Amino acid sequence: MGNKVALYYRGIGILILAGGLLLVAKIAKEGSPKTEVASETEPVTSQESAWAPGKPQERPATPVMHVPAVTRPHSPATQENQPPTSTAPPAIARPEPDAFTRQLVADLAQPAAEGAHVTGDQVERWKQNLQKLVGQGAGAIPAISEFLSRNVDYDFGTAGKESLGFASARSAMIQALVDIGGADALSAMSEVLGNTAVPRDIALVAQGMDKLAPGQNVDATLAAAREALAMAHDGKLTSHDVAPLFEVITRYGGPGALEELQGSSGNWSYYSVMALASLPEGAGVDALARMAAGSPGSAPETRQAALEMLAQSAPNSPAAQSALLDMVRNNQIPPGQWGVIEPLLAGDQIRFRDSVYGVPMEDARASEMRRTHMSAGNQNLYMALPNGGLSPEQASQYSRLIDDLLAATTDPLGREALQRSKLKLASRLPPP
Repeated sequence: MGNKVALYYRGIGILILAGGLLLVAKIAKEGSPKTEVASETEPVTSQESAWAPGKPQERPATPVMHVPAVTRPHSPATQENQPPTSTAPPAIARPEPDAFTRQLVADLAQPAAEGAHVTGDQVERWKQNLQKLVGQGAGAIPAISEFLSRNVDYDFGTAGKESLGFASARSAMIQALVDIGGADALSAMSEVLGNTAVPRDIALVAQGMDKLAPGQNVDATLAAAREALAMAHDGKLTSHDVAPLFEVITRYGGPGALEELQGSSGNWSYYSVMALASLPEGAGVDALARMAAGSPGSAPETRQAALEMLAQSAPNSPAAQSALLDMVRNNQIPPGQWGVIEPLLAGDQIRFRDSVYGVPMEDARASEMRRTHMSAGNQNLYMALPNGGLSPEQASQYSRLIDDLLAATTDPLGREALQRSKLKLASRLPPP
């Protein structure tokens, strides 16, 4: 009897083991199941990212932190064979910083101990020190240049950025150079532009140099942005948001920016499309229309991003409006995409989170803000109504567009989405 029981349980064990091996084999062949994350809104892309409700104030306040900056490698071929790309003053041998300005820069670079939050007293002292530094004029430039050449930075944290007006020590030092002005400041910024690979540095320096010497440093600016973007493409800037580089290319790239931005859509589906929508005189609208209609080679996420940018641009761009209406008349908007453009037709705007030239996230209406992060390309966006809301004239433009779209479509899902946009738009208008 004992032997029979033992054989019985041994048989059950063999069956369990065989079943487990079959399950392992099935998982290995088919892959583990994906987890679907529910969202209150349509997903931005087919990736894991989705627009997530939440105010910036809800994020935990981050302290002052030391962070490394990044430099661009310069090969001998790059240095020797390429012609100069900037008309900025050449780098000069600077005098040794004096003890006073060096200490001011040190205090400004780290307003609080690492890991600590900036207090009210520290904010007031920091602002006074910044005024003192700028007040030194050209005499402060050696100390500022010394700090910027070290390729280190201090992130001021969320509370620090709000109270100090700068996200980091380097951004404050770059602005100090702009405020000081003059040939020495331009030369110092040119040195930064020639070495840094930090996207925000490049955009801030480009903006500052263009203010001090309009149009004189475009080639150097674009060269720096393109080199940094190539580094990001190769995975060398994984901790940095490259949105400011797209802003630089949009602003200074000229007619060649169109092809350049289209070529980058494979790596940065949203950033490239948003930049196309921002090109002067609607130069990117035709490309957006082709992408949104599903031109060969357009990935699904790029197609969706292009449709969103057409919808966002349409109230103020006759070309974008015409392209969007053509898509509707030709039934080129997939049923699932109507919900994607619904908030944009009611006044919402999709913007870069880390913007130098555009609308900072802090200036958007926080009560309705939604944010998203896309791991592909480290793309970070927010969607919100502008903080000032819509003027009556703007609301009328949106309303007319919705009416035109309603007249152009018979798609039941489309008409439902458009009616919701109209109701949302009406709710955002001040009472008469």
